Order: sequence, then structure tokens, then C-alpha cells
Amino acid sequence: MLAMNIVQKRLRCLPIVTMLLLFPSILLAGSFPQSNFAIIDSLSKAAAHSITTFLRIQAVDTCDVSISPHSAEFVILQNIISSKDITFTKENPTSKNKIELQIQDCAVRYFLYNESSDSLIREGQISAKGILNKSGVLMEIPQFTAVIRDTIAQNDVKFIEIPQYSFTKAPIPEKPKGFFTEVAEPLLFITAAAVTVLLLFTVRSQ
Repeated sequence: MLAMNIVQKRLRCLPIVTMLLLFPSILLAGSFPQSNFAIIDSLSKAAAHSITTFLRIQAVDTCDVSISPHSAEFVILQNIISSKDITFTKENPTSKNKIELQIQDCAVRYFLYNESSDSLIREGQISAKGILNKSGVLMEIPQFTAVIRDTIAQNDVKFIEIPQYSFTKAPIPEKPKGFFTEVAEPLLFITAAAVTVLLLFTVRSQ
């Protein structure tokens, strides 16, 4: 319980940290998109609600919880233990009820937006499943998957990502090369080079 109390005290500080991280974005523009951290936090809350609903149906009011290693593990854990209906502990060997959660996916990704070359489709996704050990009886926790998509300006990426949290970062896809880049530009370069060589020979011959 001592370890859990320490975890809970640390996690209580997260909402304040989150607000500090989002505050510069609010100052930059009134309609600035949510940070990627906020997107993951929102998805984690939905996953936590699904898990706690399952536990209530199984008449579980006290439960030990463990989560597979992931960079966003602390965000998911925070939202799970914030439940008011269930008392959660961590690494408590005396607990009769235990859940083991596996984070299959928890990330933000960018995709090209065909209607605007300066914009991107942002996708946040979370997928998790687990096992409940209720007094020695194993039960599968239904898999939870949720996706959030919106459209953002490519220039906003540097503001919505938070470097110290890897789950808020993603590579920006390269724009497809057009006709001029793939065909016309190389052809123009070759033609210019040929003309230059021809002029050199012409000058020398004279």
C-alpha cells in the first residue's frame, strides 16, 4: 500500500503538469488544436471507464492492477485508479482480485490530407485487453479499442507534440512526388547540361 500511495501522490500532480503543457498552446491561438498528450489522455479515460464498468459488473470493489510496459502507461494507470467506485492497489500480494492489462496500441499518427497539402490527418488510437483474476477464477476483460481523428495544420505539429513523451510524437509522412519532380525536373536538368556542353564545344571550335 505504501508503494501505491506514492504512485497516487505522483499521479495527482499530472493534471497540473498537463495544464502547464497545454497553456502555451492556448496563448498562441484561440482555436489551437488539442495537444497529442490531451488526445491520449482522453482515450485513456475511455479505456479506464470500460475496464471499471466490467469490474463493477463482476462485483469487484477492490482490485490490484498491473499494466504492460508502455511509455503512456502512467497516463492509463492514472485514469484507472481515479475511479471512485473501485479501490485500486498496485503490487499488493494480499489482494484477492487482480487485473493484468496489456496495452496493444497507444499512439498518435499522422496521415496525408488529400484536400490540403498543408494539412494532416491526425489519428490517436488506443487498444488494450486484459485478464481479471477474481479469487483464483480467471476472466477475460473484453478488448477495448478507440480512435480519434481530426485535421490539423502541418505547422502545428511542433506545438502539439511534447518531446519528453514519446507517445505524443510521430513521423510526418512525405508528400507524393508530382510530375514535375519525378519527370520534368530531371529532364530539365539533363537538357540544361546538354546545352551547356554543346555551347562549350561551340566556343572551342570557334
